[in-house]
Amino acid sequence: MKRTCQICKKEYETTEFSRRKTCSEECSKELKRRYFKKYRKENPEKFREASRRYRERHLQEVKGKNRVRKKEYYRTHSEEEKERLRKYRKDGE
Repeated sequence: MKRTCQICKKEYETTEFSRRKTCSEECSKELKRRYFKKYRKENPEKFREASRRYRERHLQEVKGKNRVRKKEYYRTHSEEEKERLRKYRKDGE
């Protein structure tokens, strides 16, 4: 039985009772990504709640990651930060 891939529109051979909708693993990943993106857009409240629950459960881990990211940012952008602070201090005076 021949079917058409939902992603790349190529025809591929499958069995009569197969549920496959794509021709390859790459197309399957793309289809899954599209479904997830659509679902997330339609249900933003569920994702906000899940994100909040994750942060509550992993508070120390999240804080640690943020601390590391902040240090890394300042290490790579130190000159820009110093210049920004100089401008801010001049404007405030």
